[in-house]
Amino acid sequence: RLLRSVHTMNGAFAMTEVSAITGVTAPLEGFLKRAMAAQLTPDADDIVLVRQATYAVRQTLDALAEADARLPQFPALAAALQAVRDALPEPGAPVISLGDEDGILAVDMG
Repeated sequence: RLLRSVHTMNGAFAMTEVSAITGVTAPLEGFLKRAMAAQLTPDADDIVLVRQATYAVRQTLDALAEADARLPQFPALAAALQAVRDALPEPGAPVISLGDEDGILAVDMG
């Protein structure tokens, strides 16, 4: 559920050109995808980063509600999320094997 929520927010912010927060949501989404693909349980430091990202999204939404919106920037958080994302391997491409002896198409997502 968390990945789906982050994916949706990242896409919505990207489509509406709120780049102040996509610097946070894009690497967060990438980290979550890679962690899931590696079947990795986030550690305490990772959870802190997710919480900080949540707070950054809230700050951004609050700023957008203001008449003279001045969007906050989160370069340190974005860099930290990029680092934890990049520390994990990229998910592999799906492997599709045809001609299974049972006539079943097998797809390995990772």
